Amino acid sequence: MSTPEQYTAKITHKKWLTSNIFFVTLALDRPMSFKAGQFVMLALPQPGERPRPFSIINAPEKNGSRIIELCMKRYETSVTAPWLDGLPADAPIILRGPFGFFTLRDSPRPVFFVATGVGVAPILGMMRDERSKKTNRDMRLIFGVRYDTDCIFTDELTAALPKCTITLSQPKDTWKGARGRVTEHIKTLKNPEQFDFYLCGHPAMIKDAQALLKSRNVPQEQIFFEIF
Repeated sequence: MSTPEQYTAKITHKKWLTSNIFFVTLALDRPMSFKAGQFVMLALPQPGERPRPFSIINAPEKNGSRIIELCMKRYETSVTAPWLDGLPADAPIILRGPFGFFTLRDSPRPVFFVATGVGVAPILGMMRDERSKKTNRDMRLIFGVRYDTDCIFTDELTAALPKCTITLSQPKDTWKGARGRVTEHIKTLKNPEQFDFYLCGHPAMIKDAQALLKSRNVPQEQIFFEIF
């Protein structure tokens, strides 16, 4: 793992993916070496505000990446997304990274990702990295959101992962895809013990999914997670 360092960055692209999920591309002052699934800590200018962690969603480059992509959810008390959205392109942004151990392990077993909301961010980075390496690793995904308007990156995910389930916990009558929480779909998996599971999302989902997987004879050493 690379030692975290401080970087100065500037915004090259930004947009709202949904009404409350913000995407931003940052150009760094020098290349950063990171592993897919890691995150950076973004410093905020407001007094008393602690740095915020955000997963990198682009795949790492062999000699380090000068560009990183992040996405974040705006909550009622959020300050990060509105601040970034209002910044001019030449405004400096301070961040540190990379951090984290939520990365793909070498394993002969296929991979099963389970994500909710913006918890799909590090998983997207892992998927992109595996595709860029052309590993042909068997990767599957259950991605859960509340409403269809909360869906992000679904076209890319479904195109890259033939075994990808997008499920809504509160769908409209017109929704034609899967329904229910991600844990309801975990219950129906056949032979889950054959997979390595990577879980990312809300703490309650992580807790429930871990308990469910263990009850279905998946060893703890085959369960990796990161809480958002």
